[in-house]
Amino acid sequence: MQPEVQASARPLGILILAAGNSSRFGSCKLLADCKGQPLINYALRTALAFPVLRLRWLLVPGTPK
Repeated sequence: MQPEVQASARPLGILILAAGNSSRFGSCKLLADCKGQPLINYALRTALAFPVLRLRWLLVPGTPK
């Protein structure tokens, strides 16, 4: 379910941090299931439901693609 966005909402700058190595989680968090899709997909889709001025994400080397 995507958030409801008001038509008058101002554009946002969004930064998605995905820089952890998931050592406590036990597997790659970015690929973990979140409402039927990988968590990174859910985060990006949610961010893009808003008027976005700029979207950036930060990943660490070795992150699965």
